[in-house]
Amino acid sequence: MVKLAIVEDEEEVLAATLKIINDYCPFVSVCGTASDIESARELLQNSNPDIALLDINLPEGNSFDVLKSIANINFKIIFLTAYEGYALQAIKFSAIDYLLKPINPTELIAALHQAAKTIEEQNNKQMLNVLLQNLGESSRENKVIVLKTSESIHIVEVRDIVRCESDNSYTTFYLNNGQRILISKSLKEYDEMLSSFNFLRVHQSHLVNMRFVKKFDKTDGGFIVMSDGSNVPVSTRKKEALIQSIEMLASR
Repeated sequence: MVKLAIVEDEEEVLAATLKIINDYCPFVSVCGTASDIESARELLQNSNPDIALLDINLPEGNSFDVLKSIANINFKIIFLTAYEGYALQAIKFSAIDYLLKPINPTELIAALHQAAKTIEEQNNKQMLNVLLQNLGESSRENKVIVLKTSESIHIVEVRDIVRCESDNSYTTFYLNNGQRILISKSLKEYDEMLSSFNFLRVHQSHLVNMRFVKKFDKTDGGFIVMSDGSNVPVSTRKKEALIQSIEMLASR
């Protein structure tokens, strides 16, 4: 049986969540609930949960404040949030699970199943540190992203990613130091995460960091030469966006 702590200040959301768990998650035992920062801190420190379902926004603060005050975080975290914003972007970069409100029962059940399966992984603190670092980091140049493989967790500075290349549902990250990291997630997901960090999807299978583009060659259908010497094809419909991005870089 997996022990679950729930931090949620909206009574209707809490009631709906408890009903879903009671009806469809027999492997979960709710060890307690909390609705504000102080009670949340006490719950997480004293109930020894395996998983914590945390609403981000709480009266007089947020769940990040609670987590910062806990020395030993040895439980899985699933965040709840009612809107997409800066905090959600930081969560995505940290690879910590999250659910958007209103809660979709199927997504909640799946998230709890996944958390229960990986309960033994000792990476909670590592991913949380990335989240808190990104939340407190004002400079976009210093953002980091968590890349999880089947064997390890890589913490990578966004500025060190040269390009990403997809192969069906897998994405390979090519870093500035020559390292390659294969992730079992689609390129579309990383395109959405990195587009605001000067990354451009120049082809269905390629996402590039414009900082490392050295040349756009218009021959042979069009391709760009990256700083690592690789040639990346450019689709016809992406050429205009690429030229605009190059011109923007040149004008800085």
